[in-house]
This record gives sequence, structure tokens and C-alpha cells, in this order.
Amino acid sequence: MRESLENNSSENLGRDVSAEFMDGASSFNRFINTLSNELSLKIELDLANLTDRMEFILLARRAKGFLEIKPLEQSREASIRCTKEQMRWDSNAFASGVEWLDSDKG
Repeated sequence: MRESLENNSSENLGRDVSAEFMDGASSFNRFINTLSNELSLKIELDLANLTDRMEFILLARRAKGFLEIKPLEQSREASIRCTKEQMRWDSNAFASGVEWLDSDKG
């Protein structure tokens, strides 16, 4: 089951757009274009239970794109909770700035 992580920490600032990210690429792109004035955006995804390798890779690459294509003045963060095996499915996304959250550590 894919769902956004709940974040109750005050140290992670920025508007959480995880739910919108999971709605799909075209609707998310339209939505994100309306947020160009936001200073900071983030996505936090829990994909640990996702077994479809291609779907995982697609989501990881979309998270990478979320970080790479943005207004200059906007900061963005992306993190994915998943297993080590899943991380290896698309290690390039994690090497490019998507944060890996080890699902074995809770």
C-alpha cells in the first residue's frame, strides 16, 4: 500500500505535497505549477509494501524529477521509505538527492 508518511516534526519545514504526488504525474505537474511562489516543498513516500518493481522505479524517478525541475528560488526535499532491495531497483534516484528511509528501522 502506498501512502504518504505522516510528519509531526517541526524541524522539517515546507509544504508537504505527498498526497498530490501520488495522485499521478499529469495532475501533480499541474498542481505543482500553481505553487511556484512557495519557498519550500517536500514529498515523503512510504513505498515499502510496493512489490511492483516498474511502479517503484517510476515513482522514484518522478521523485528525482521533482527535485531537479523547480524554480531557482524554491527548495525541495524528497524521501522514500523502502527496503534495501527496493532502493537497489533505482539507486540512481537515491544517488541524485532522493533520501532513502530504511523501512527496517521503522
